[in-house]
Amino acid sequence: MSGDPPTPGLQEERIEGVPLYLIPKVIADHIREKRETVFRISVGRVREHRYRIVVETFNEHAQQATQAVAVPQGPPVQPVQQVVPVRQRKGGRHGS
Repeated sequence: MSGDPPTPGLQEERIEGVPLYLIPKVIADHIREKRETVFRISVGRVREHRYRIVVETFNEHAQQATQAVAVPQGPPVQPVQQVVPVRQRKGGRHGS
């Protein structure tokens, strides 16, 4: 809140146990703090009238996306065998 530019490399932040009436203030404070680095804000109910707020930055999202796209190392995949269509019988339902 000191007016400093956001720190590069900020990660996902979780705020637990926020009462319903404080959700807008907590979200606004994080948007002011992180500015353009905010990618996603999620709010979920934890228990009774308490909520969890998750603030995800672009850097965190990019790291997760890179990990999700990574191809696992292992033996090569065998090609799928070609499927041969079955001929229809004469005099079947379709009037062949």
